[in-house]
Amino acid sequence: MRILPLFLFLAACGGGPAPAAPAPTCAAIDGVDALLKPGATVLLGEMHGTAESPRFVGDVACHAAQRGPVTIALEIPQDEQPRIDRYLASAGTDADRAALLDSEFWTRPDQDGRSSQAMLALIERARADHFAVNAFDIPSGVQSTTRDRDMTATFVAARKAAPDAIVGGLTGNYHSRKSIGARWDPAMKFMARYIEELGVPLTTLDVARDGGSAWVCMADDAGAMSCGESSAPAQPRDRSWYLTLGGDIPGHDGQYIVGPTTASPPAAR
Repeated sequence: MRILPLFLFLAACGGGPAPAAPAPTCAAIDGVDALLKPGATVLLGEMHGTAESPRFVGDVACHAAQRGPVTIALEIPQDEQPRIDRYLASAGTDADRAALLDSEFWTRPDQDGRSSQAMLALIERARADHFAVNAFDIPSGVQSTTRDRDMTATFVAARKAAPDAIVGGLTGNYHSRKSIGARWDPAMKFMARYIEELGVPLTTLDVARDGGSAWVCMADDAGAMSCGESSAPAQPRDRSWYLTLGGDIPGHDGQYIVGPTTASPPAAR
């Protein structure tokens, strides 16, 4: 009996190419449509260590994907980029995930929320939904007095490499400030300011949370670092999971509201 090649066998049986996977269902975000035009750049500031901010960025990316290609930019050391790219191209197995987490960044003794379970879940969502990921922080172990300027160079390079993509970035909510000055340095410039000075149109949003918990790292008077879950009093409001533009939000164009937050511990714990 002659064996037909697979594609001829399928044709003979009335088969054909498998149907395209359904588009992901996006959680509703009031106000998001106004931001998402091809080539738009949105930088979300966060308090590191919550489950909600990375999930919110994933939902923004989900909406953006209905309009074109998407890049998620994360405050992760740029030397993690090859490892992230391999994971995005993988099947997402346990072994693939273990290979992603087998690095200094994910296993360092004092882990803040940049290496949390929620951040890992965001990278997994990027893999499943075919988003690009850009790791824009300075390399692991490097000490720099120009960190925000250095992060800007990596971020802007990725932005220019995909001019039609919508870029949704997640970073600490000082790095996302367009204003100049901080309580420790009145002349301090942050990443968002440097990006804007390079002529890249940018919308920045600060997080608004209604209490809850976060995984944070704090130094004591002697400089010793400790990391763990920290709680804040509840501040209930009528609704959550939306964003607004305008308002008196220091250094930002608006805010995104996530409701009470939940601490997200280290992914490699």
